[in-house]
Amino acid sequence: MLKPGGKIAYSVWQSPDKGNRAFGLILDAITKHGDAAKELPGAPLPFFHFADEANASGALAAAGFAADSIEVLTVPSVAALAHEDDLFTMFASATARTRALLEMQTPEQLEAIRSGMAAEITATYEGAIYQGVRRSTSWLPAVPGTDEPLSDGRPSGRTPWQVPMPCVVASAQKP
Repeated sequence: MLKPGGKIAYSVWQSPDKGNRAFGLILDAITKHGDAAKELPGAPLPFFHFADEANASGALAAAGFAADSIEVLTVPSVAALAHEDDLFTMFASATARTRALLEMQTPEQLEAIRSGMAAEITATYEGAIYQGVRRSTSWLPAVPGTDEPLSDGRPSGRTPWQVPMPCVVASAQKP
């Protein structure tokens, strides 16, 4: 649909084996507490297929984009969480494939997945380690689950938990 010289760009989440701990947490929790063998309808490709540079480049070249214009970059990012359940809530409400996989679980499995993720987040991702000491992402004292405003009413910006969630951005240009 692009005219000659037109550009395309897309982003997908990086795979857990390449540092996406957010997806690693949810998929590990589903495997441990739910049924990871559920088949997603209409999902012929593996979950992180286009996060792989070779797959992304091959698909763009096959679609007619100039091979020398194809770029595939990993962009570091984090899921900044104000509450230990925020990551589960995000996956349960704001994703497509993972949400569908969660919707196939029983209520008991969902609760076990949610609580397992929350426990891992609070144990592993609270603040950042600086000189061997865990610190919140604000100069204010860490109070997990709260975000007291600054004295002038502005939000503190504190996110008690930050879980690595890098993405992949692929782009190319039509000849």
